[in-house]
Amino acid sequence: MESKQKKNGAIDLPVTNDIQTIRDILMGDKMAEYRKSFNSIEKQMSKLESKVGSDLDGLEQRINDRFKELEKHMNQQVEKLEKLLMKNVNSLNKRIDEVSEQDREDLGALLSVMSQKLTKK
Repeated sequence: MESKQKKNGAIDLPVTNDIQTIRDILMGDKMAEYRKSFNSIEKQMSKLESKVGSDLDGLEQRINDRFKELEKHMNQQVEKLEKLLMKNVNSLNKRIDEVSEQDREDLGALLSVMSQKLTKK
C-alpha cells in the first residue's frame, strides 16, 4: 500500500479490500454482531418513528375534533346570548312604548284638567 502525504501533512491512504480484510481479521465476529445489533436498532427506531408518527396523527385529529366541538359550543352560546339580548331589548322597547303611551295619556288628562280650570275662570 502506498500512501501520499498531502500539503497539510495528513496522509491519504487508498481504500482497498486490504483494509476490509484487516478489519475482518482484527474484529472478526464482532463486526457481524455490530451489524446485527445496528440493524436491530434501526428496525426498532423505524417502528418507534412509525408509532410516534401515528400517535401524533391521532393526537392532531383529537385536538382538531375538540376544537370543532368547542367552536360549535361557543357558537351555540353566542346564539343563546343574542336571543336573550334581543328578547330583553324588545321587552325594554315595549316597556318604553307603554310608559310613553301612559305619559301621553297622563299629559292629555293634565292638559284637559288645566283647560277646564282655565275656562271656568
